[in-house]
Amino acid sequence: MSNSRIPTTIDLFHKYIIDTDDLQLSIDPNTNNPVYQNWGWTAAESAAWTAFRTKDNALYKKYSVKKLRNSDITEKLNLNRKDCLKYDHDKDTGHHLLDKIALSGSVSDCETFKVKRGTVLQDATLTRVAEPGSKEAGIVVREIGHLFHKLAIVNIDKSKKKGREKGIKEIEIWRALVKPPAPPANQNANQPPQPMPVQNPNAEPDDSQYVHVGEAKRGLYLSTFESSDVGSTAWYKARMKNTRGEKGNFSKAVSAPVG
Repeated sequence: MSNSRIPTTIDLFHKYIIDTDDLQLSIDPNTNNPVYQNWGWTAAESAAWTAFRTKDNALYKKYSVKKLRNSDITEKLNLNRKDCLKYDHDKDTGHHLLDKIALSGSVSDCETFKVKRGTVLQDATLTRVAEPGSKEAGIVVREIGHLFHKLAIVNIDKSKKKGREKGIKEIEIWRALVKPPAPPANQNANQPPQPMPVQNPNAEPDDSQYVHVGEAKRGLYLSTFESSDVGSTAWYKARMKNTRGEKGNFSKAVSAPVG
């Protein structure tokens, strides 16, 4: 936080959030798209930034009138400013929007957001956005319980260190459920039972069967099931996404029985 460029006083933050929100919502004349798209912000992130401004404006309107100013208004303004700081800077949940501007914004963009072009805010030293394809994720099934699996995500290229590398925003978890084979239908009661087809437990399902089920937080993911899933086999893959939204390759698949 020591290298933050978001102002830490009420008055300076008020001007800052207005100027920066005006800029991110402005239209790029070259593309006719909002400027925030040039930096790799999502529409949800843009809306969140505007929400900090809207809340600040409502509170600051009272704060600017001395007879209406009180400790409650001051506390709420400071809390909104801290929430904005956390939304951007938090190590685990932060969106690092200012980092994206520092790395892909124009000189003017960087000046408005008070960031140094080509650098990020988390460290005093230069840190580049990670290339997700160079970060190989691995999945370890740590625990198998009734209607749940506990997964750990490790970085293969970092001696199996758990969690996300710098510049990696998310570790996506994808899952495919393979149901056990159903018994033969319309079997004549007078006939001997027909053998059920044998399913190869090592046969990985097709890519089209995988569904994005969530994100690994702090390198861990809890996969839960319905009672109707008992007897199935769950297959998992993971892939990394950096702060620009670029996605890497899927990891090798692992499987575990659902009990």
